[in-house]
Amino acid sequence: MLARSLPLCLSCCQVTVVRAADSKVSTIVLRGATGNFLDEVERAIDNAVNVVRCCAVKGQREFVVGGGGCEISLSLDVAEFGQECSGLEQYAVLKFAESFEVVANIIAENAGLNAMDAVTMLKAAHASGKNRMCVDVDAPNRRASPILSKSILDNRGIKSWAIRLAIDAVLTILRIQHIIVAKQAGGPQTKVIPLSRKRLHTLFDV
Repeated sequence: MLARSLPLCLSCCQVTVVRAADSKVSTIVLRGATGNFLDEVERAIDNAVNVVRCCAVKGQREFVVGGGGCEISLSLDVAEFGQECSGLEQYAVLKFAESFEVVANIIAENAGLNAMDAVTMLKAAHASGKNRMCVDVDAPNRRASPILSKSILDNRGIKSWAIRLAIDAVLTILRIQHIIVAKQAGGPQTKVIPLSRKRLHTLFDV
């Protein structure tokens, strides 16, 4: 494989670009006005590359509704199961179902939308059978829109592992045996008995 190097100056950095016809390595050069902007762009590209890697390398080519739609569907299904439970178990299941609404709530809040209205409309849409609805920040009504119009999808494998890791983190916190109580190092402290002035004169009297 023949390669050709090309010196290039980006901002204040001297970069050497190696061009080859059959190379499987590619470099993406990002430029922006601020460091925060570049960090966000880098994060977006990293997420996109990971999705492509899951689809191409790991064979996880199944997708679910994005924009909080998948979580709302899970919330409704878990809540329906919770109605069949009783006692404290029912309370725990219903709260677990409610926790799935946080994703759609945060998406709406970050976009400057009314989170309560967006989640309420989304739950009503999914309850009526429109399970392809999602929170869409670019929708004309600024609340919810059909997913097919904007193609908002999430990789099923990534979504599944995200939910599993979140549940494992919560279970670890709830387990008492995983809570480590910090204790002061060393042995027991010596009890100090205050001495009166008369007692001191008696002790040190020569």
